[in-house]
Amino acid sequence: MDDTGRLSFLGGRLPPEFTLRVVTVLPGRPYAYQVAEWRECLVVVESGELELEHIDSSRHRFGPGSLLAMDSMPLRWLHAAGPGPVLLSAVSRRYRSR
Repeated sequence: MDDTGRLSFLGGRLPPEFTLRVVTVLPGRPYAYQVAEWRECLVVVESGELELEHIDSSRHRFGPGSLLAMDSMPLRWLHAAGPGPVLLSAVSRRYRSR
């Protein structure tokens, strides 16, 4: 949780078997969805308002603190729905090569 009581993956420590990736979606610049990028990740909208565009062109919005698992969603684009950027944090398992 952050200072506002919202779920956040930023500012804390993760166990060594997990990795954190931060993604910024800029306003007016759709971010192409690629399933491999989001596979087995838990994603938190850290700031801004995220709009997900599905392959059927329907859209859904998520605000700060929203928790998403986007690897099974039929998505096309990620958009910043407001005037500012969207900051996403994605946590996934760190896989070791054998």
